[in-house]
Amino acid sequence: MNIILFGATGQIGQQILKQALERGHTVTAFVRDAAKLDVTHLRLTVMVGDARNARAVAAAIPGHDAVINAMGPGGPDVSDKYLDIITDGIRHLVQGMRQAGLRRIVVLGSVATLNAAPDKLLRDLPSFPDLARNISGAHLEAWKTLAASGLDWTVICPAPIVESGEPTGRYRTQADFLLGGGPQLKIATGDVADLLLNEVEHGNHIGHRVNVAY
Repeated sequence: MNIILFGATGQIGQQILKQALERGHTVTAFVRDAAKLDVTHLRLTVMVGDARNARAVAAAIPGHDAVINAMGPGGPDVSDKYLDIITDGIRHLVQGMRQAGLRRIVVLGSVATLNAAPDKLLRDLPSFPDLARNISGAHLEAWKTLAASGLDWTVICPAPIVESGEPTGRYRTQADFLLGGGPQLKIATGDVADLLLNEVEHGNHIGHRVNVAY
């Protein structure tokens, strides 16, 4: 497949890029700072731009088979300053995909947007921490944008604790609802990337959020 990856320089994004190339895909890495991407490969093209710029996104998307969005705020004050990379970014991706006639998108999301009960999200529980409310709200807005887009979308929601690590392929998944185990559940970056690429390739959970944890 010919994949365009937004957010290739993040912890999970680096694993997605590595594994996508290992699986034989052709990848365009859309990044804000090419100096942060220490990877070269015959099937890798690096495109410099800002996903908050709708024209730059629209120009980058044509010619690909699928979009992966692993973008995150990445700053020291994520609750206030950099959330537009999530909210504006997803709107521009949806717009660009529509213009290009591309349907498949897999997005890295937040566990806070999963259902803790049939009619209640994790972020709506009284015990949900205030410090995560703003960033979870940005992810909620992004999910709603996808849900209304008409595209073939999937949102991958990692466990609360994400650690660096290579893929094992041994993890649990559940669509739309939280997996049992609570706030101490963990997952490695490599296994998040493994699931995300499986979804790109096979589309097992189109139109769903997917929790992944050990």
